[in-house]
Amino acid sequence: MIIEPRLGEHSPLLIFSLAIVASSIRAGVGPGLFATILGTVGALYFLQPVHALAIQPAYLETAIFQLGLFIVVGGAMSWLGGEVRRSRWQAEDFAAERQQILDSITDGFAAFDRDGRLLYQNRSIDSLTGTEPLFPMLADRFRRVMLDRTPLQFEVFWHATNRWLEFHAYPSRNGGVALYVSDISVRRESEERLRITLAERDAALEKVRQLTGLLPICAACKKIRDNQGAWNQMEAYISHHSEAQFSHTLCPECCRKMYPEYQ
Repeated sequence: MIIEPRLGEHSPLLIFSLAIVASSIRAGVGPGLFATILGTVGALYFLQPVHALAIQPAYLETAIFQLGLFIVVGGAMSWLGGEVRRSRWQAEDFAAERQQILDSITDGFAAFDRDGRLLYQNRSIDSLTGTEPLFPMLADRFRRVMLDRTPLQFEVFWHATNRWLEFHAYPSRNGGVALYVSDISVRRESEERLRITLAERDAALEKVRQLTGLLPICAACKKIRDNQGAWNQMEAYISHHSEAQFSHTLCPECCRKMYPEYQ
């Protein structure tokens, strides 16, 4: 063997030890212990001097010590390998559960390193932002978060998906940015409708206020004095301060006075 010149008679034990480690990490404690037993039997073939798996009496004590130590170490390695395997499966289960949780939420989540490289994103990011890359579009804000190490909240109209998005950017431990994205289109539409409604209400109230209170009116010519002190025809003043329009005619009494010949 290649490593035998360096390790001498101990090279078989090393080879079998590696087999135990591989078996326990790959399949668990049971296969590791089984590999230990097979390795013990196999090591007997390489121990010197041995004839047909029978150790000579002069070498028996040393062989028993080496094989006993090999069994103890093999058992310990089997247990440690099984723990490594169990920890690996637990880590994979935890990662899968975390992935499932992040993919189940409707808000988007993404993580970037200090160089702007995308480390992770859940499925909701694609539906919220489309195919446009996040970091180039929001580079200035992300750099501010990374330099100041303070969270930042902002709203952006995202043209790729025709939505209003709210971003919460947080500095991460690796010097990058953790990003949470939510769709606020419904809220923005409600706010816009409310703004228009309030504006219409204020305009209506302003018109009502303009035609309430005392109006200075001339007792003779019926002109009305405005806030600047100018006298305006009643028709002109009311038309200017309301939506009312005038059409002129004659009442029956005035018609008899002015045009008696047409009675």
